[in-house]
Amino acid sequence: MRSLLRRARLGASGALTPGAGYTGQAELRYGGADGSAATVSATDLYVALATGGWRAMVGQFKAPFGREFITSSTVLELPERSLAGRRDVRVALHAPDGRR
Repeated sequence: MRSLLRRARLGASGALTPGAGYTGQAELRYGGADGSAATVSATDLYVALATGGWRAMVGQFKAPFGREFITSSTVLELPERSLAGRRDVRVALHAPDGRR
């Protein structure tokens, strides 16, 4: 059977307590016609905690800056992207006024 999807993302999110939540997302990639193996990789896996207007995120997620990685590669002026906005394991703290 031939697959029509090259890749798909499956995710789940929810609340653990009134001030804590989680998000998980995985990407499934089809191996291709060349016989390479299909892969599964985690894109977002993090826990978010909120109290008194402050919000903290711990886990693997996309850096909260730059439009480069939220723009499709088909509309970018240059096809290469920098490494600054990729998904990585990190900790983020957001202030009550929205500053990061």
